[in-house]
Amino acid sequence: MVYGVQKIPSDVIIHIRFVFCRLTNEEQRTLIALEILRFNDIIILNCTENMNYGKTYAFFSSLPNILPQKYDYVMKVGTEDKLVEKWLTMGKKGKNRVTEKPGMYDFPGTNSKCSHKLIPDTVAVHRLKRWDRWLMVLKYFNMTRVLVSSILLPLPEREEKRTKQKSMEMLCSSEATKYIWKGSIPLQIQLHESEITSLPSPPPLLTLGPRIGYLPLLIPPLKAHFSSTLPPGTDNIWFDYKGLPLKWHIPTGVLFDLLCAEPERPWNLTVHFRGSPGDVLTPLEGEESLKWNYINSLKEAAYIINGNSKSIMNMSQADQYDIWQSLMKGNMEGYTMISSRLKLGPFGDDSSNSDESESTSNKACRIPVRLYARFIEDGIDELEAVPAVDTWDKIWYINRPFEIFKEEGGYVTLKQAMKSLMPEIFDKETRVDQNSASEKDCLEDQNAKLKIIRVQGIELDMDIPFFWVANCLKNPDFYLHVCVLVSKQA
Repeated sequence: MVYGVQKIPSDVIIHIRFVFCRLTNEEQRTLIALEILRFNDIIILNCTENMNYGKTYAFFSSLPNILPQKYDYVMKVGTEDKLVEKWLTMGKKGKNRVTEKPGMYDFPGTNSKCSHKLIPDTVAVHRLKRWDRWLMVLKYFNMTRVLVSSILLPLPEREEKRTKQKSMEMLCSSEATKYIWKGSIPLQIQLHESEITSLPSPPPLLTLGPRIGYLPLLIPPLKAHFSSTLPPGTDNIWFDYKGLPLKWHIPTGVLFDLLCAEPERPWNLTVHFRGSPGDVLTPLEGEESLKWNYINSLKEAAYIINGNSKSIMNMSQADQYDIWQSLMKGNMEGYTMISSRLKLGPFGDDSSNSDESESTSNKACRIPVRLYARFIEDGIDELEAVPAVDTWDKIWYINRPFEIFKEEGGYVTLKQAMKSLMPEIFDKETRVDQNSASEKDCLEDQNAKLKIIRVQGIELDMDIPFFWVANCLKNPDFYLHVCVLVSKQA
């Protein structure tokens, strides 16, 4: 909220920092470390946390040694502690003090001195340490208005006649794609206890894992972090979550959405440098394995979309290298420059052109989809109560391309697409076809019920246009990865 409401002139540089005293427990150290990793906006002072006994003095007296650059002005926003106020008054200093009362106050009802009802001219509200208080404040100040143009509320109002521009907005949003490329998961990765060779045990590595990336891309910083405690020599490096070996070819965001029914932040993983379970995981032979797994996914997607893989097969070695490097480094611009030449989208583009010939408009649109279904016992209402996955046998995953002839004047919703992709759940009278049945279709149980659909960590409205979902939320391999949680009677 602090960053979102600032209106800063273009010729002025303002840095906002949050100030803490010494951290006293592991929870604080972990969460604040992640905040620093993500925003680098926290200063930690060498003093005991307090309100009225000199924290302000500790802040200002420390500034010359902790500021990374020269500033013209340094200000403190917040309630002045009483001790420093007394010092300033006695020394006849700091006369240019500004009060923002009643604009800075405690949440209504928390105490009798500094709390009052919410008002429009608010600078800060203290004591928002419960979700219901946050909800009340966010609603009062209408902070959700910024979501109108975001990936959470992408739908324009339905109209009988849409202009071509509006149709394209429903097909794809560059802003939403940017959010996907910037999406990361806070990770806390510890070394497995059997591989620790020194005391004390090394601390876990706190880092951010890009959603569209792969866990093995974190191997270089992991090797550097744990180098002092590893035994000589290494085997195949692999990861597990609560004992479940993690498949390295599945994007990090998909693994998180699939295995964490209730999102866990940070996501606590374990890294192993030897003893890879060959019966569960395909051996990872360095970064080249990752690269060619990605290129093969592109080939599969191209075949689904165009009926052939020529655009991928004809890529130069330089383009293959550059598109992989763009994915590794999160360089969306570099990726787009190459991927736009592959002629793999946007999905539904042909159908939005009213001037096209009948043969073109009736051409099927095929969208590569990878479905991941996790099964839980019926009767579990709270996501926190969902047991951890201990074997990949409890997870069903398959490629199920979505094919549709778009009807003129309408659009396909996510619900309609999911009915086609998972008829066993949405239409109890629909049986799987011969091809699906051969894939060991676990969803054939007539008692199965859909609980959650997640794409890129988002639980989407079922009325959202499916073309928008496919274009904006697909991974760089041009697959739309869809995670579903299905309840079944035991």
